[in-house]
Amino acid sequence: MSSPSVISVSPNPNQTEVVLGAQIIVTFDQPIDTTTVTPATFSLTGPGQTQFVSPTELNSRSPKPAVGREYIPGTFTFSTNSDGNTVVTFSPTRPLRPDVVYTVLLVGPGSALSESIKNLESPPDTLDSNYQWTFTTMGRWQRFVSRDRYNISGADKH
Repeated sequence: MSSPSVISVSPNPNQTEVVLGAQIIVTFDQPIDTTTVTPATFSLTGPGQTQFVSPTELNSRSPKPAVGREYIPGTFTFSTNSDGNTVVTFSPTRPLRPDVVYTVLLVGPGSALSESIKNLESPPDTLDSNYQWTFTTMGRWQRFVSRDRYNISGADKH
């Protein structure tokens, strides 16, 4: 077998109006070693909410804060499709924020991290390259669509 590749994702790349309770679903072209799909190799991030000042900036005359990334925690579940390929479902532990561009990153070889997603071969092959895409969540006024998943009572009145 060759290096694993991503053959489909949901939400779709550049999709807009994604429901705030959406799960991230990734289908690979072959069976994957699910122990290699971890928060270190699969991340969902949004724009930063926290500003910080680096030690270098702190020592400058006019420090400029930088904005960090917001990492979205969640849980992974794994299944196998009819072709025998691994399907990974990432379920955020809280609703996504409205009107936000989120980025999903799957880590392949050549990243600063030593970990990457691998198949079940012996020796295992790593994901052929990093795989990244973005999507945008729906607006604040549509928030009620995902309220039941998170036991949120009432529609957002904003």
